[in-house]
Amino acid sequence: MSSETDHLLGGFDFFKAEEESATESNVKTKAGDLRRKFQSPTNKLYSMFLADVIQVFDEINTKLQAEEPKVHILRESLHGFLRNLLLRFVKPSAMQYKMVTDVDFKTKYNIRQKSDIMIGDEARAFIAQATANHLRKERVEEFYESVQAFCKASCSYILKKLPLSDELLKHAEVVNPRKQVDASFASLEYFLLRFPKLKHPDAAVSDIHLEFSRYQCADIRQCIAETWREMSKLKEDGEPAFRFLPTVMLSILTIPHSSAHCERIFSVVRKNHTDFRGSMGCDTLEALVVAKSRPGLSPGQELQSQAAARSEECLLPVSSAPAQLNSPLEMLYIV
Repeated sequence: MSSETDHLLGGFDFFKAEEESATESNVKTKAGDLRRKFQSPTNKLYSMFLADVIQVFDEINTKLQAEEPKVHILRESLHGFLRNLLLRFVKPSAMQYKMVTDVDFKTKYNIRQKSDIMIGDEARAFIAQATANHLRKERVEEFYESVQAFCKASCSYILKKLPLSDELLKHAEVVNPRKQVDASFASLEYFLLRFPKLKHPDAAVSDIHLEFSRYQCADIRQCIAETWREMSKLKEDGEPAFRFLPTVMLSILTIPHSSAHCERIFSVVRKNHTDFRGSMGCDTLEALVVAKSRPGLSPGQELQSQAAARSEECLLPVSSAPAQLNSPLEMLYIV
């Protein structure tokens, strides 16, 4: 979204340069209406604020769109998202020693002074040069009121729609290696009870509890990228240090942290099952979707790699063929 706001701000500079060339003939046209909107200093001020605040939304959106597992840090990320938005307009005293979900951002006393509200460097500099930028004082007052209304509405929506207090997300943090010491086996037991298939048939709950306790005391800094896949390779006296725990943890990581993966599947289906392929069967479509959804090289890249290898194999005997010909007539025949 940041790129779109950058293009929007670029439009103000373009129409400012073209201001002198405006004529009455295009005042009532769509182009003339667009010109007036882009020449408005008030609209430019709002666009500057939008370009700054949109970064907060871009950060969480990037995490939600990620292909790698994020369920173990999703709750922390969502709380950070709300906190970063609250910091822009709520007094620090109203947030200190409180969970972000308990901050009272609707009380007027808890709102920052207008000069302290975070609106971005460009917007603040634009307001500082209000006279030179033909920005009226009442418009600035309306702007600050609109900023507060936007932030309050955004925070209310986040509290209402996002799973900030979801029990599953809270317990999923047990997978996070950064919370190795502080994690509780109760969180792991939550998943074992809710999803019994996670437990290996040969493993008792006490076995997994023992491995979990050993994990909390282990030095996992040796693990590459602190992944559970690498952790499963750790050895003690020639035997696996963790037989059952990594499988449970990796299974928890398969829980989707957003609907982004499902939307990608729908996109793959639409691209493959088109009007030109109306007779494609469900089995063929399913095979294509599975092949294109697996990790590693995409099917197209894999086919290109295989084709290049086959081409090289075919070209090697062909390149040496002229040396094996007995007469110019045979060479002419091949050509």
